[in-house]
Amino acid sequence: MIKKLALAASVSLLMVPAAQAGLLSKWDELTVKEGVLDSCPGVTLEQQADSFFKDPDWSAGTATDGRKLVNVSGTFTYMERPVRGMLQMWVQGEEFSVEALEINGQLQPEIMIDALLDKMCEAAQSQQPKEVKGNAQARADLPFVGKRRFNFSGGSGTAEFITIQSNGHTVVESCGSECSIDFEGPFTNPLKTQYGIYRVEAKRIFELDEKGRSKTCQKELGEPRDTRCSVELYVAQ
Repeated sequence: MIKKLALAASVSLLMVPAAQAGLLSKWDELTVKEGVLDSCPGVTLEQQADSFFKDPDWSAGTATDGRKLVNVSGTFTYMERPVRGMLQMWVQGEEFSVEALEINGQLQPEIMIDALLDKMCEAAQSQQPKEVKGNAQARADLPFVGKRRFNFSGGSGTAEFITIQSNGHTVVESCGSECSIDFEGPFTNPLKTQYGIYRVEAKRIFELDEKGRSKTCQKELGEPRDTRCSVELYVAQ
């Protein structure tokens, strides 16, 4: 569960120099960008930032006490004048919490964090298609609606994502230090991307050969050779 924590010391003092930034920091940044706050279901924090800030800028690093932090800053209008705000998140595994807010370099109270998050959510929801805002009934042939994470490559620091909207619009992404789009278009099953063919179910995704048949592979020592190549789908936070 994602929740807001009590305010910490000044945001600008929490981040250590950018020399520690790297693949893990990029992964932390992606975790926050693709995350969904309890207060704004169905909308990622990146969508909120893009909708609310004029020029959102993301950064990730480590605090002096070892915590992993991600900042997003940008310009917005407050009391009828442009200001510069910075929102800070504390990353804990695959979850994160909103920790602090600065406006023009001044630390803000928790009530301001709540107010800003409400405005960010309103801005993002106002830009969503009507069928999304209205929770229209999903196509009957869709295995799920939302975003799922999977990993055929194995290891840490890499992942693949599949996002299916209720109207069937589908995006498949591959992510490492950066993300690239492998497929974008209407959902079909099987689903052919530029790197492979997949059969998508509610909780698993299967890799298929060129004829649409399940591939076979031996993933672990001792497993039968006819093990189907498939991995579990996890709800992306």
